[in-house]
Amino acid sequence: TGGTFVDRFRVEARVMQDLRHPHIVQVHHAGEEGGLYYRTMDLVTGRGGEPESLEDLCSSAGPPAEGMDEKSPATERRSYSVPRR
Repeated sequence: TGGTFVDRFRVEARVMQDLRHPHIVQVHHAGEEGGLYYRTMDLVTGRGGEPESLEDLCSSAGPPAEGMDEKSPATERRSYSVPRR
């Protein structure tokens, strides 16, 4: 916690650029142009090969399952990206 938006954006961008996992979208670059901060990432397409928003994907998937299986891709992504304490 703490720090400005810009500080947090830069730290998060560095961490995301280091993540390499088949179920995590790769971040290639982060920067600022004219006061707007951005990230360039892999393009994720939907089932038909067309780009799909996260909102579209979530609404088509239905509600999350209770007691998610420990071997599911979502659990695997989270355990890979969240540091152990």
